[in-house]
Amino acid sequence: MQPGHAPTPFSAAEIAAACRPGRVNVYRITGEGRPPMVMRWEFTGGDDEQGEYATATFAEDGSPAAPPGRATARWVELQSHASTPADRTVIDTEEIDVPAGRFACWRYAVDEGGEQSILWFALDLPGPPVRRVGMRDGTEISSMTLIEIERPRA
Repeated sequence: MQPGHAPTPFSAAEIAAACRPGRVNVYRITGEGRPPMVMRWEFTGGDDEQGEYATATFAEDGSPAAPPGRATARWVELQSHASTPADRTVIDTEEIDVPAGRFACWRYAVDEGGEQSILWFALDLPGPPVRRVGMRDGTEISSMTLIEIERPRA
């Protein structure tokens, strides 16, 4: 996306095609000093340029943790979230198991100067990663893991 950056796992057009209305991603999110939470993203509309989605955040017991939200984002903006400096990114392939299933993935390991982000993008699921882990000194400090996926009917 930028000079000196590694290739992104998906193009904006691939993300747009996969994130049609009816696609739902549900993640379990953890972080230092915060209780775990569950976040639900549902794509509700859009066109070739941008998508619309609704968000809901819950505590693990199912109680609301934040007011529901609605947002729009350009597909190229969502693509840019996976843009990382080539000289600090190692890209491999790996199969991983998460609660939503087993996925063949591109694994992006990004050195962020003292911290590392590892992101797994499912080859057959353009859009956000199915897992993201933040590491500091070899210790996991945050994670985002896909626990449920609903794909739109064809």
